Order: sequence, then structure tokens, then C-alpha cells
Amino acid sequence: MKAILFGGSTSVGRQIGVECARRGKKFDLEMGGKSPLLVIKDANLKYAVDTACFGLFIHQGQICMAGSRIIVEEPVYDKFLEMFVAKTK
Repeated sequence: MKAILFGGSTSVGRQIGVECARRGKKFDLEMGGKSPLLVIKDANLKYAVDTACFGLFIHQGQICMAGSRIIVEEPVYDKFLEMFVAKTK
């Protein structure tokens, strides 16, 4: 085995990292990232809402690439939320 790839909890990732380091094994850890979508204050909100809906609902959210978290900067939060709710209805 050339490398260990792990996606999961931080506590298990830490254990895997320690063991890989002890053995000189390459590793890549994704610990709790959960596919965030960042919406910054100068974003195109229509595009951000469309992207968020696609990411959350593609294949009913049953794929590893499904967007699981949406992080919105405060200056555009209310408008984004209004548009997001309207689109999901």
C-alpha cells in the first residue's frame, strides 16, 4: 500500500496520522470538512443559491460531493437566505 486516504472524524484521523507517521507511510486526511460552500459578501447571489441547491440536492444528497454546509458572510446572509428559501420551495 503506497498511502492511506481517510475521510472521517477528527479523533480517528489523529490516530491514523500517528500510526502512519510511526511507519513512515504517506497519508491524506479529510477530517470533518463536510463540503462547505462559502458565500462571500461580493458573490453573485443568484449563482451562489443555484450552486448551493445543486450541491445539496443532487442525487438527493446521497453522494460524497453533496454540499453539507453553507457559510454565508453576514452582509449578504439575509438576502441569500431569502433567495435560498424561495428556490427550495
